[in-house]
Amino acid sequence: MNADKSENIRAEHTFFERAGIDKSKADKKRPSPDINGMWGAEITSDMPAGGEKKTYYYWTTKKRRDECLPRLMAKHIKPRVKLINKK
Repeated sequence: MNADKSENIRAEHTFFERAGIDKSKADKKRPSPDINGMWGAEITSDMPAGGEKKTYYYWTTKKRRDECLPRLMAKHIKPRVKLINKK
């Protein structure tokens, strides 16, 4: 039902009016957090074709990292994890 409502709202504006509205929303986006103030993990895994792949993940709290890390490790082949702590 929300999709129908948004389509009706979009239909009321011309292309140029809609572009101005979308740009004003984009300017109000939330700034990215400081990486040094977050808890992270570097996961290194072997790729099927050979070689290694390094992936970095960051969370705002240590508790959240501990909750999410097991799910992420399950997606990788033979993961090696290096924890990145706040500095």
